[in-house]
Amino acid sequence: MKILFHWSLALAFLSFFSFSMAGQRGSAEWLSIGIVAPETHDDFDEAQLQKVKTRLRTVLSANGLSASGSNNLILYPVLSLYDEREISTGMQLLQVVDMELSLFIKQPQEGIVFASESVKLTGSGRNRGQAINNALSQFDVRAPVWSSFISKAKQKIIRYYEDRCDQVIARADQLSKTGAMEEAISLLFNIPQEVSCYEKAAAESQRLYKEYLNQECSRIVISAKGYLARNDFASGLSILKKVDPESDCFTEAEEMIAEASREVEEDYLRRWNHYKESFADRVALEQQRISAVRDIAVAYWQSRQRQYSYWTIIK
Repeated sequence: MKILFHWSLALAFLSFFSFSMAGQRGSAEWLSIGIVAPETHDDFDEAQLQKVKTRLRTVLSANGLSASGSNNLILYPVLSLYDEREISTGMQLLQVVDMELSLFIKQPQEGIVFASESVKLTGSGRNRGQAINNALSQFDVRAPVWSSFISKAKQKIIRYYEDRCDQVIARADQLSKTGAMEEAISLLFNIPQEVSCYEKAAAESQRLYKEYLNQECSRIVISAKGYLARNDFASGLSILKKVDPESDCFTEAEEMIAEASREVEEDYLRRWNHYKESFADRVALEQQRISAVRDIAVAYWQSRQRQYSYWTIIK
């Protein structure tokens, strides 16, 4: 048997597609998985690698995951083309290839693999490219093996946080005290709803979010002032709407709107007043805060994911 598996060392790069579990966490989600894949490969061309990425997205969506991007989990494939041969059908020669596709779900910070699964694929065609395409078409994204793969990963992720929940909360508190507020909030956001300390973590994330807003107050106000000075009221109001009613700069935000009221179009004032009225609805306000925490987590983990290299992930 001829071994043909080689990874290209020249231009492997990271592609990300984020997915989140379709369960409810208020208006947010707890599980998201980024797909890491090589851009080049000695045995597969760009179109074939893209086909693999597309099918990985479908594996996730077929198992209740949808696009998001708010966690530190990675799904990556390892493709091994380990044999190829020619066979005669009597009228023509066909190329036949045998390959193995392995999938892994991993938390790269600690190098923890939550799930792995492999399948054998065989394809044939008039040439090598057709044979590989035929083999990849045998990758059944709805096969029970992948449902089991995702289910096992979810269970292990929940168990991981159940065992380490207090440690994660303590780590978030340490990070917040050093000014790494986005990372602290993002760590807490990762804790699944099924974990016993979820409510404690959610309350802590809300506390840190309020501290984060107070730290950001001056930046928000300065930015909004710039837009209002240029009579760009839509942008100014959009930024001021990030101000939580319990933050230190909310009064200043109201004063800015009052000062600009003579020049602000009625539609903008109506929108701002509607925004303020929503604060009276505590449920709506809580949902707004959960959504804001989620946005912070998404932005943080996406920025971290872009720093990963494929070779680092697969080690």
